[in-house]
Amino acid sequence: MSSLSNQEIAVRQVYQRLYQDMINRDTSDLSSLLIDDFYLVHITGVQQSKNDWLGAIENSSMQYFSAEEDQLTFENLTASKPTIVAKNRVDADISGMRRIWNLQLTISFETVNN
Repeated sequence: MSSLSNQEIAVRQVYQRLYQDMINRDTSDLSSLLIDDFYLVHITGVQQSKNDWLGAIENSSMQYFSAEEDQLTFENLTASKPTIVAKNRVDADISGMRRIWNLQLTISFETVNN
């Protein structure tokens, strides 16, 4: 197994912080990590704005309990927006339906205001 590059380590740390914030319902930190025009695309294809998603976490209509990573792939590491494609099993309650969701998250990162 090869060791991770500094870029992979930095991107992975932000990705892990994102999931920890979801579980801890730390919408203040989540908000600081996400650009204003961030949106989440759900399994159903519905797009949810950053503010709507954070509001759903705050009012508990979306509750995250744990996430277990199955696969993590790094893309475009040398570009200005490195990307992670992550497949996870997420224990979450979405609008009263709690289950383990098999989710794929594709998220690009860039440094904004350090």
